[in-house]
Amino acid sequence: LSRDGRYTVRLYDYSTAENVDIVVDDRLPCPPEGQYITYERPSYDGTVTATVMSKPVFAQVSHDGEIWPCIIEKAVAKMTGSY
Repeated sequence: LSRDGRYTVRLYDYSTAENVDIVVDDRLPCPPEGQYITYERPSYDGTVTATVMSKPVFAQVSHDGEIWPCIIEKAVAKMTGSY
């Protein structure tokens, strides 16, 4: 996991026929109520911070705590202008 919660995702933009870098953070759209999940993020001092959040609305964090599907989904949404 990223220490600062920011990710750069390289995607191919068909409209320009080029790869583009999209910067997104790890804040995901979640309903105000619902199930909660916990994932751990290492901090700069080496400790691990547990974060509890609502279950994401769209792509889900895996059972192993992998968030890459959510990050890629957010990058694609940002690139297409719907985020």
